[in-house]
Amino acid sequence: MAEPQQDMREKPAVRIQSHKENDFTEVELDRQELSYQNLLKVSCCELRINPEQVEKIRKLPNTLLRKVGFTSF
Repeated sequence: MAEPQQDMREKPAVRIQSHKENDFTEVELDRQELSYQNLLKVSCCELRINPEQVEKIRKLPNTLLRKVGFTSF
């Protein structure tokens, strides 16, 4: 019998800190394309913000993933 296929997607939840809307938005990322830059790009697209507005990305509970410097898209 074949093994069940594992989900090949990550589904992090993102939101903007100190924003009037505190709800999280779930985004989907392929595990093969899982990178900081791709997380930043997809998250900004979903949240309708410019990547230059992002100062840092944290994972709960408040763990800094990486400080964002100048990036070009």
